[in-house]
Amino acid sequence: MPEPHPLIVPILEEVGFSRVANLRHLKVDHALITTLVERWRPETHTFHFPIGECTITLEDVALQLGLRVYGLPVIGPTLYDWEEMCSTYLGIMSVKGESLIGSMIKLKWLRENILELPEEPSEEQLHAHCRAYILGLIGGVLMPDKTGNKVHLMYLSLLINLRRTRRYSWGSACLAMLYREMCRATNVSSKTMGGCASLLQSWAWHRMPYIAPISRIPSTFPLVCKWSGGRVLNFQNVPHNDVVGYRSRFDHIQNDQFLWAPYGVLQTAIPMQAYRDALLWTSCTSIICFAIVEWHQSDRVKLQFRLFQDVPSPPNNLDNLHNIDMRGRQDENWVTRHAQWIDIWNNRREHTLMGHPMQGPLFHTREYMEWYMANSIYFLSVP
Repeated sequence: MPEPHPLIVPILEEVGFSRVANLRHLKVDHALITTLVERWRPETHTFHFPIGECTITLEDVALQLGLRVYGLPVIGPTLYDWEEMCSTYLGIMSVKGESLIGSMIKLKWLRENILELPEEPSEEQLHAHCRAYILGLIGGVLMPDKTGNKVHLMYLSLLINLRRTRRYSWGSACLAMLYREMCRATNVSSKTMGGCASLLQSWAWHRMPYIAPISRIPSTFPLVCKWSGGRVLNFQNVPHNDVVGYRSRFDHIQNDQFLWAPYGVLQTAIPMQAYRDALLWTSCTSIICFAIVEWHQSDRVKLQFRLFQDVPSPPNNLDNLHNIDMRGRQDENWVTRHAQWIDIWNNRREHTLMGHPMQGPLFHTREYMEWYMANSIYFLSVP
């Protein structure tokens, strides 16, 4: 996304999107994404590596993207007059079949036709411009679909009242969509993947620095910004656009090559405000984005929170939920459809992990690894 107009920066800060607006030109290594998806298990929402299970958590979303995870679920009805919505709340006239495809709007058209602000804009003009900019961030950075060139206008319904927009958990919605897209990408017939690939890539590079390029940009917040701009990255001696190279590195990963808790050493770069939702990061709970419901399986990756990892319970079976999407359900009221999962999210405080933080190096116990080795397939290339 281009830099925001200076006049909407205060509004972006107020609604919680100012950090995301700082993300610039992060080139995705599709070979890395492919290799990570190969290790993704849809039934547990975790990656299976030789050193144990790990995953992207609410903590990673908060620190990597600077998005809050506290708040109401990102959900609502999806039956609207989309042309009227664009005219009323974006201040631009969309054209069915050209800029507006069903209930989705083309990102390129949105960027090129965003309402221009006069020197002294009215509040209505400022808010219309800001809604369009946030919609572009959602569709282009946080929750892109597989095409990467359109964004669903259902999100616009949550941007109507910008003072209320900050009350939603955009971080958990971003993670729910990424989980869903990775689950779908594990299908052998899948050719492309949506979701926040920059989050996935930055997560891998922070937790597995032995595969990460060297960046001349010091760690800053949000942490994804460390890798922005391909010109500042040095890929010498690490895989780059190399599926075979990544597979080999992952197959032979050693215990000390995966950082279970990488953010402690970055505290000088992370503002204290980023930790305001920290008590919720360990919640074992549903995460929601309209039609999408996924499960935040924090109980399987306790080591990422410096907690002792016991043999986990069998995962929740969400196969039926994985079959639910927006196709053919434009008139669905998802608040009603997903009421039970919304209740779980609303009670997430009751399902946070308990225990005393482990001190020193973080390793799994022999008991856990024996169980894990008997229940996982983790060599994907020839040793």
